[in-house]
Amino acid sequence: MEAQTAVFCSSDLEALSTKLKRSKDFLKLYAGITKLGDISSMSEPISIQAFSHLLTLLTHRYPKIRKVSAEQVYIVLLQNDTLVPRDKLEKALEIISETCWEGDVKEAKGKRLELCAMCNLDVDTYQMVRSGAELTCRL
Repeated sequence: MEAQTAVFCSSDLEALSTKLKRSKDFLKLYAGITKLGDISSMSEPISIQAFSHLLTLLTHRYPKIRKVSAEQVYIVLLQNDTLVPRDKLEKALEIISETCWEGDVKEAKGKRLELCAMCNLDVDTYQMVRSGAELTCRL
């Protein structure tokens, strides 16, 4: 059963990342964020990849998407205790709850970078997107 779950989640995650890339449809993005949260909450190895995608949405061009993503990250961190070391969990939850995700995107990028570091995700090279350079979290 576990193997089937991992295969299903892996293909689901691949489809999600393709469909959400550059999407402007709020409902599609919202549903995708919820699904990423569901996969991230599992105690499967795929949860780290889904969580990384979820963190990337914290710097989406739409402020409401950043806010919804932050809410989902908060829930995931409460549900899955393998994503952030216990000694950093409180600080991570504080960053998520005290950051104005609907505000300045530069602040959101800085906070996302902090969260990536706390989750032991490497901050990779700059990836070009329409609005400029964006840092992404990688495994």
